[in-house]
Amino acid sequence: FKTNNYIPSGFIPSDLAPLTQQNQYKLSFMLIPQMTESNFAFADLYWQDDTDQISIQDTEYQKILKIKKCLKIPKIKGSQIRVLGRCIRICLYDGFTIISNIHSTRARLSGKSNANDLTEDWYFAPNKKNTIIDQQCQFLIRSDEYDRSKHLYLLIELSQLCQSKVNDEKCEIGCGWIMISIDNYEKNNYNKRLHGGHFYETNILLNSQYKNFHSQGLAGKIDRYKQARIQFSLESREEHNDLLYNSLPLKSMIVPINLVEILVFYRNELAYQLQKRYHSNSFSTVPLDSIFLSTFYQTLEQPDLIYLLQRLYHRNKKLSNQEQREEFIKIYELSIYPLLFYRLLPSYDFHNLPLLHQRQQLLIDMLAKLKKEKKDQPDILALLLDPNLTDKWTPFTTNEICFSLQKIC
Repeated sequence: FKTNNYIPSGFIPSDLAPLTQQNQYKLSFMLIPQMTESNFAFADLYWQDDTDQISIQDTEYQKILKIKKCLKIPKIKGSQIRVLGRCIRICLYDGFTIISNIHSTRARLSGKSNANDLTEDWYFAPNKKNTIIDQQCQFLIRSDEYDRSKHLYLLIELSQLCQSKVNDEKCEIGCGWIMISIDNYEKNNYNKRLHGGHFYETNILLNSQYKNFHSQGLAGKIDRYKQARIQFSLESREEHNDLLYNSLPLKSMIVPINLVEILVFYRNELAYQLQKRYHSNSFSTVPLDSIFLSTFYQTLEQPDLIYLLQRLYHRNKKLSNQEQREEFIKIYELSIYPLLFYRLLPSYDFHNLPLLHQRQQLLIDMLAKLKKEKKDQPDILALLLDPNLTDKWTPFTTNEICFSLQKIC
């Protein structure tokens, strides 16, 4: 790829993209409850019978991050390279290692972009409750990692998936990064210049043309605004805690703001099922009988299914916690669970937009069929055994209904 000056000098193969395929950097990994030293109980998951929900826990760092836009990103030039997608990846870094999940959110170009421009601006979807989570621009950052001898950093990397038109080779190119300390407890707006090279390198220019820019005086100020930068805000939430946020694990995590409620449902359901089993059969090692718990991690890896769940479930504050739980589980089992094992649904691919559009249409069509069947057959077993639909599902396995932490660890 780096031939004939198609790629700006500071662009490199993405540091974070390969890591997103490793389980330890996925959000689902951060949701695994911590065990006590004896392994007989959970250290961060307690059920409160008096409130009918899990107990909340304060965390050391809690911030709201809002990505606004990326400006003056140098273009990848040349007719031999096709850009398939743009995104930013966000994580927490302690100066030695990445300690959180790595979240990817999709970026888009302005409709006013000109093909002759040497740079491009990236924009993001608006922050709405039903924004699909891999397009969300606002995030909850939580961490209980506290060591006064070290700083905690927010690391953001911009990247583009590129494909050679000559041999169809694909490569995700890192096109700038920033790292800031999140120790500050004030609300701040940032307009940070992007660095080139790897995130552990310093003083690498994103574009060799920046060498010709002025560094001092008024001309220097003007030239600095000609360089690539990212605009975002970071707001502290340590003092004004949201009880919903404190229902999440104490682990370091980056969570799309509109995903928090669903993750809290998962945590509450897990704690509820464990508490129920404890009262009926202490220290049982038998897996929990729960379709939702058993398949939720698969759903979490498919943002369009999470989006569908958000559209189908509407929280009714008039209902008790138990009634809300039952309503949520019912919607999940009758609408999301069958789609997870729908034969015709292709695998989710973050950068493959044509495939994602194909998934979207299949989900719409299949959901219409499921709604039609549910009118007469509200039971999930009857739905799965319907002779008009049985050829649509993958073969059933008991893993679909039996939840065990050993299966996800």
